[in-house]
Amino acid sequence: MSTPIRQMNRATFPQPGCLASSSTSSVGSSVAQRLRTSISSTTQDFSMVPNRPTIISPTLSSPLSSNGSTALEKEFHSLEFRFKSGHWRVFSSKRSFGNKNASVLVFDKKSNVKAPPRIGRMAKFGLADLIKYEVSQLNTLIHPRILHVEHGQEETKEHIAFASELLVTTLEDVVTDKNLDRLEIKLGVLQIIDGVSYLHNSAKVLHGNLTPDAIFVTASKSWKIGGFMFAVAAKEPNTYPCFPYTKKLPSCLQPDLDFLAPEYLAPNQNTVTSAADVFSLGVLICWIYAGGKRLIDTKSNLETYQIVVGQLDAALNCITKDLGPNLKESMSKVLSQEVDVRPTVQLLTLIKHFDDPALSALRQLDDIAQVFDPSQKSHFLSQTLFSALPNISENVWFTRILPRFNEQLIESPEMYCALTKPLFYMLDNCESHNIHKLKEWSRIIVDATQHNRLKT
Repeated sequence: MSTPIRQMNRATFPQPGCLASSSTSSVGSSVAQRLRTSISSTTQDFSMVPNRPTIISPTLSSPLSSNGSTALEKEFHSLEFRFKSGHWRVFSSKRSFGNKNASVLVFDKKSNVKAPPRIGRMAKFGLADLIKYEVSQLNTLIHPRILHVEHGQEETKEHIAFASELLVTTLEDVVTDKNLDRLEIKLGVLQIIDGVSYLHNSAKVLHGNLTPDAIFVTASKSWKIGGFMFAVAAKEPNTYPCFPYTKKLPSCLQPDLDFLAPEYLAPNQNTVTSAADVFSLGVLICWIYAGGKRLIDTKSNLETYQIVVGQLDAALNCITKDLGPNLKESMSKVLSQEVDVRPTVQLLTLIKHFDDPALSALRQLDDIAQVFDPSQKSHFLSQTLFSALPNISENVWFTRILPRFNEQLIESPEMYCALTKPLFYMLDNCESHNIHKLKEWSRIIVDATQHNRLKT
């Protein structure tokens, strides 16, 4: 890590409800103590399994022992390594009950990094503590845009692991895919905005580290927020403890400087507002639309950060084509160094960039399972979605819309009549090589029609 020029005088390890003090040593000790208390009270106590083998290569099928001796191993089986996301290795798996697909996320304790002793005599926290804190926060946050935990944290001498809904890839792989439709980018960004809005307005939590590694992509292509290693709870309305970036800690024990709001580095800064997350969200949005290129790239150097942040207008001009004029104008306010200029996160959903009927239809389709009124569902499918299809690319028809029909509506015969219009539109207008993808639904609709005729 490059040696930062700026000197800081406070430790940076976050704990909800904990304010920074002027003494680095005492803060390091008290924060570490509070972290241990929080983790012990919010995570399950699992006994260590004797004689467990050391963690195996990611290329092999399972990171866990083969004797099925823990609750996690008993409930999830057939693990296969898929990808690495941040500090987690992600494995696909099957649940023992129902054979449902899920993911198991594993942290290898060999990768643990501890804070240096000079932070404080009792401050012995490390990356493993942050990992446990992250999972404990995920367990308490229930929302469609937050990563869903299927099985709580388990810890052994070699691993920390938990199970989640099925994950398929990293956000970086998604945004660097040249075939990714811009409409899907808008949809994913809105899902992140929805999740952050929930954190600020309902959970009263500041995420503190909105980066690409904090976003997980599920099997249904939903973008979900994780990465709560540096989350803090509000002590007062819209007032959160501030733990500035410092050269006294390794970069992996701190938020990513390239996504951090400038107020974290202001002298004597003890608290921040939700605007700090808004700034980080803006940098993340720019990274997404720029195809994975960082707007701020400091290599963890504080002096470089101060220079780049002072020139963000010029940096935004370089990606104007990627953002488009409407989004670029909004990002200029979101990335302002003046906190009061930044909009609240919920206002971002109202900007002109997201005012798109096709986008609105896809959002409603993603959430159709939460609609309980059959007439409302029917109207949406036969009218709203049908009208939006001409403005949605054929690729999205078959990568997002048809899978939603399969997931949410195939067991709902009362919706078959309403589905006829969008399905037949796709059948009439798709390329010939995609016709076979609609064969099963065509059969279902025809069979249902014949059955209704026989009844009458």
